[in-house]
Amino acid sequence: MKNNILKYALFSAVLLLTGVSLNSCNSDDSAGGTPMLSVFGPSPALRGGDLRFLGVNMKGVTGIKLQGADEIKDFTSQTESEVDITIPQSAEPGLVTVNYDGGSIVTKSELTFTEPISVDSAYCENKPAPRYGDKLIITGDYLNLIKQAIFMGGDTVMSANFISQSRKKIELTIPRGAKAGHLTLSNGATIPVTVFTPAVAIQPPVYRTDNPITPLTVKPGKDSVDIYGANLDLVKAVTFAGTKLAGFRLVSQTQIRALVPLDAQDGKVILVAYASGLTVTSTVDMTMEMPAVTSVSPIPVKNGGTLVLAGTNLDLVTAVSFGKVSATISSQSETQLKITVPIATNSTTCTLTMASTKTLNVTGISYIEPTVTTFNPYSLTAGESTTLTGTDLDLVSSVTFSGSGSLTVSSFASQTSTSLALAVPVTAVTGTVTLNLVNGNEVSISSGLTIKPATDPAISGTPQPSSPGKSITITGRNLNSVEAFYLGTTKITKYTSRGDESVTMVVPSTISLGTYAINMVDYSGNTFTGPNIIIQSPEYTISKDNSGFTFPGTLTWADGGRFHIYFDSPVDMISLGITTSSKIYIYKNAGETGQAQINDANWGTLTTATDWDGSLTRVEVPVTSAILTAINSTRDGWSNTCLIIQGNGFTVSKVTILP
Repeated sequence: MKNNILKYALFSAVLLLTGVSLNSCNSDDSAGGTPMLSVFGPSPALRGGDLRFLGVNMKGVTGIKLQGADEIKDFTSQTESEVDITIPQSAEPGLVTVNYDGGSIVTKSELTFTEPISVDSAYCENKPAPRYGDKLIITGDYLNLIKQAIFMGGDTVMSANFISQSRKKIELTIPRGAKAGHLTLSNGATIPVTVFTPAVAIQPPVYRTDNPITPLTVKPGKDSVDIYGANLDLVKAVTFAGTKLAGFRLVSQTQIRALVPLDAQDGKVILVAYASGLTVTSTVDMTMEMPAVTSVSPIPVKNGGTLVLAGTNLDLVTAVSFGKVSATISSQSETQLKITVPIATNSTTCTLTMASTKTLNVTGISYIEPTVTTFNPYSLTAGESTTLTGTDLDLVSSVTFSGSGSLTVSSFASQTSTSLALAVPVTAVTGTVTLNLVNGNEVSISSGLTIKPATDPAISGTPQPSSPGKSITITGRNLNSVEAFYLGTTKITKYTSRGDESVTMVVPSTISLGTYAINMVDYSGNTFTGPNIIIQSPEYTISKDNSGFTFPGTLTWADGGRFHIYFDSPVDMISLGITTSSKIYIYKNAGETGQAQINDANWGTLTTATDWDGSLTRVEVPVTSAILTAINSTRDGWSNTCLIIQGNGFTVSKVTILP
């Protein structure tokens, strides 16, 4: 029995009508008036099927004339809006005439017909499961109308490429991309008529059961593997674990040779067939060889020097790191790897990373530390200079002395691997000298230098910037011997406290902004010059509780965790004379990491301030021209907002501006 009888989509063809009797609708075109045809269909239609005519006053239709058939007057249905007929077997393609008393209507579109295409079978002679290249035979009726044979997965054979085609049979060659399952036969029309064949069991590529892949342990980027199975000529790609495509060569229908990609990972091998969506996964796992390190030298190694690893498969290494610090590979072969040790690392583990992302840790790394053999002079007064001699002193980033105040020296008069010259802080005393190394380690020296207290007044370190009328505190030694302090030539007249090691003074309100040397005059009239101090405009707090945000508060990206800055409160920012040299400061807790996004009043993003290592308690935001515009003129039309700050990770205690 024939199966898969033609399935087709019913659709309506809108027609322009000829006006034989009437050219347009008028006031008489109401119920009982002249019939007016709007649409008919379907077309193409099936002989013996229904044909529908839609319009108005269709009760007045007396007959319908199809080409090749007698006028039809026996309607299957007739209403004011529709007339239905059964298409006779003798009907032929052509224009249709709708008759009524006193006239007729001729359609402008022709009625066409489709034939009842059917499929009986689809097979390959003497082969229950055909494969690519075999001849497939399809039997049925009206197969001469077929323009396309579409396999599962979408691979299509056009009628021009059929081996043969007749009303009862199609013969075609199975394409490489054919997939097992039903074929879809189409007449190729814009709205096609389609029928389906029985399922065809087309052979896919398969692995053989025993030893499908050899070898299973390989060196990526160098070794090849042999893949065995059947129908392997249907494979268009080979992928290793990690979806890494491999170059391959087809040896035969039963063998593929594939180069293992450098970035291949342990796991399955997948064969990708030409047939869309068809893949075959191996039942066995591949294992990628790893480097092996047999020796590490020198140990200890010098920061900035070369570490040499010996072993096997070291050419697989693509990156090296010490802790979180990346290192540079200076030379590489299969048996040796030379690495430039980062200056800033003190990690005892060296991590080798492969293209596959696998890693190998080399442990037991240690680092050369400087030695000090002499100080010259070995006895001195605080504030004087000395030279350290020894080994690997170029690894020293700063030196810390015993005593009070600021005792770390990071600026050296000279530095080589064997000597280091520096000035001893004026508040230093005899005790441990600590060498702070570039990699973060420390070396303590407990003897060898005698430091006599200085008798002259001296200031240790550099004071923080201050403002007119604000207090500054300086620390040092012998400060009680100072009769008067000066900022440049401006005398300090007001003190909060005075001691031998600390003095707190008030910056004169009349002093101009700028940088001044701190000068000290003792009771004998001798002048001693200390470090410079910057006198700048005062910081103004520009934040206040608002929009559900209370200071200190946690900064977020949502309401309640963002806040507004107003141009007129708590200070009049317009009158401060803000410029692009000004700074905004966001105060936060030490140890917090995150970001603060600064937006204008209309939510236009201006900049983002960050602290990703948690080292800051005050995040600086330079005032850009865009921020200056936001403060001075960008408004939202309903509030005095000039800036909106949101973000994450910070507990904000206040926001200030330094004009």
